[in-house]
Amino acid sequence: MDLTDLIYDYCKALPVEERFNLIDQLNRCSCSIPSNIAEGSGKRTKIHFAEYLTNPLRRHSKLRRSY
Repeated sequence: MDLTDLIYDYCKALPVEERFNLIDQLNRCSCSIPSNIAEGSGKRTKIHFAEYLTNPLRRHSKLRRSY
């Protein structure tokens, strides 16, 4: 959850007018990445786990473009 903490701290320094746009998107992405990885780690096969890793990778890419 270090990523989530880092993003939340970063967002505090952004202008207030970004609060409902960029900040919301960054916060949601940063929370969903570890959640998807955790959910995927409970799957029975490596193939299912790999499927759950594709979503966090997409979110990470989206987060990097926004950041």
